Parts: sequence; C-alpha cells; structure tokens
Amino acid sequence: MSIHVKSTPEAEARLVAQKRNTSITAVMIALLISALIISILWLISISGLLKNTNELVTYSAANVSADKPVKPEMTNQVMKKPSSPSSSMSKVITSSTPSPTAIPVPDIVTAEPSIDFGSGDDFGDGWGNGNGNGNGSKAGGKSTPFGRIGGDGMKGAFYDLKQTSKRTTSTLGKSYEKKLGGSRSAIYKDEIKSLQRGRYSESRLSKYYKADLELIFSHMVMPITSADSAPKAFGVEKEVLPAGWLIVYQGKLAQTPTNKIRFTGRYDDLLIVYVNNKIVFDGSWTDHSGEFDKGEDVPRPSLVHPLMRKAPEFISLHEGDDILIVIGESPGGRVGGGLFVEEEGKTYKKNEGGANILPPFCAEALDRDDIKKLKKIKYPMELNDVPVFTIN
Repeated sequence: MSIHVKSTPEAEARLVAQKRNTSITAVMIALLISALIISILWLISISGLLKNTNELVTYSAANVSADKPVKPEMTNQVMKKPSSPSSSMSKVITSSTPSPTAIPVPDIVTAEPSIDFGSGDDFGDGWGNGNGNGNGSKAGGKSTPFGRIGGDGMKGAFYDLKQTSKRTTSTLGKSYEKKLGGSRSAIYKDEIKSLQRGRYSESRLSKYYKADLELIFSHMVMPITSADSAPKAFGVEKEVLPAGWLIVYQGKLAQTPTNKIRFTGRYDDLLIVYVNNKIVFDGSWTDHSGEFDKGEDVPRPSLVHPLMRKAPEFISLHEGDDILIVIGESPGGRVGGGLFVEEEGKTYKKNEGGANILPPFCAEALDRDDIKKLKKIKYPMELNDVPVFTIN
C-alpha cells in the first residue's frame, strides 16, 4: 500500500530555506578551512626566516676615565696607523661612542744645527684636531704647532721674505737661488733688522708675499721638526720653499699676572719678543736684533741644540700693552723651540741643570690635549700652574 503525502506551499518554503542554509554553512566551512591552511603555511615560513636571521649584537663603549692627562712625546718620526678590523667578522657590532686608539710614539731625536733645505718629517698625527671642534676645547678649528685655525685671540701672519707681494723674487730670494750659503743668512738678518726699524708696520710687511690664512697664538713650544711645517700650517707649502720665512704674532694684552715676568726660551732660527715696540727678549739661534747679548744662557736641558736663553731682566706688563712675537727660519732644514715665562719672586722646581722649570708663555689656558702633547716633549715644563696672558 502506498502513502501519498500532499505537498503544501509552507513545506516547500521550509525545504528551500533549509537547502539555502546548508549551502551557506558549507561555503563558510570551506573559507575557514582555507584560512586555517594559509595561517599554518605563513607560520611555517616565518619560522624559517627567523632561524636564518643574523644575530645583532650591540655594545656600549665604556666611559673614558678622567685620568691625569699625559702629553704625547712629539717626534719627527712617521707614525703607522693601526690595521683595520678583520673582514672575517660575522657579527655586526655597533658602538655608541668611538673608542680611542693608542699609537705608540718613539722618542724624539734632538737635531743638530739647522742646515740648508734639509728634509724631515712633520708633526704628523700628533697635533691632530684641537677644535672645540674635536679633541680640544678651544673655539676654532684645527690645531697646529704654530697656532689654531679660527676663533678669537692673537693673530699670526706668515710671510715669505724670498718673494714680493707680487710673487716675484726678492733680493733675499735671489741669494737662495744662487746658493750663496752664509751670505743669505746675513741678508735674512738684514731684512729682520729693517722690519725691526720699521716696527713691523703693515707698510713694511706688505712688500712680502703673505699667506691668506692667519693662525691664533695659543702657546709656542714644539720639538725640532721639518722647516716646511710652517708653510704647511699656513696652507702655502706649494708656494713657499721651507726657508727664509717669518711669522708675526701681534696684539694687545687684555689680562696679565700681577707679578713682574721674565721670558726664557730659544728657537731655531728666530725668536724675538717686543713689548710696546721695545725688544724685551731675543731667544734666536744667533743674534738677529742687536740685543741678543743682553740675555744669558740657561744650563741644559734644552729644546734645541744650543742652550736655552733668558731675558736680561724682569719687566711689568699691563693691560693695553702692545705685544709682538716673531719667529722664523733662515737657511731651511729644521725648526723648533719654545717660549716660557718666569714670575718674579715665585718658587719653581729645578731641572737637572739647576734651572727653574717654567710654564709655557700662554695666551689662553692649556686644555687637556695641549697638556698631553707637551708632556710628550722631552723637556721639563710646569704644566699645572700656568699663568694666562690674554691677548686680543
């Protein structure tokens, strides 16, 4: 017996709705399964990348302790730079601050008397950057043995006495071209005395070739080095042969110690100090001023081949005094020396020869880098109690 069920519109509507719901559910399940498969594949790929990522290691440089500064020995030896790190390093290392590299410097060798156009090594990396701009604290730029570049203070100008302002050969220059030997040193001295009579006026100096760059005087103490170090410092080494040059520092005193002072020093070849146009010290290799014999020698040790020399008397310095310091080189070869100051009535330590250990004559306070460099020079100096003679 067969049973017949009569279809109604309501039953057919329910059947259609069930079919629609079943289809939607199947689609959603398929989408969820696809999303799950994609997520599993993504996690597997990320896991592989993480395993192959190089390790990144960071280091923080240790703070440099403020030990008592030690001045590097200045030499005329060429210093080798340290080798670069091995290229085989597999880790990337970053540092928050550069770490200093110690470079050993051989002892200085004292040179014999200056000779004609001899060659020699310059100061090399020893003087480096002293900018308040780098290792030093002073305003200005690069530090050189003849002053720093930029900033305020006592300016120094470089002149080549062998050339005129128009770059033609001067009388002194012709004596060098003819290789006249000792006679050219005599002509150099005559030029210096002529400038002295003219009080180093601009009109007298203007007839010589002058470097565009001027350096600011800080102090003047340097070991024996090549005579071309001065043209290099002033940026004219391609225009000026390393002989027959002159550097003139001049300004007005703005601050001085209350005690009377006396200058001491020596320079190869020329060093003369003027106060208010009067010679107060000639520490040249030989007499260049007519006042040399008024001073007297100081027992060794010495910065140069001859003995150091001291001025004949103590003098008073006052605010507003004109001060002029000239240094120079006549035959070429090598230069060096220094200028120091002694205060009247002050007690100083003694060197091995029994002479006072004196501070450099400074127009601004020595910074840490200055002291490090000066301590590397084998000459006893007072570097803790240093008077400052501010000059503008």
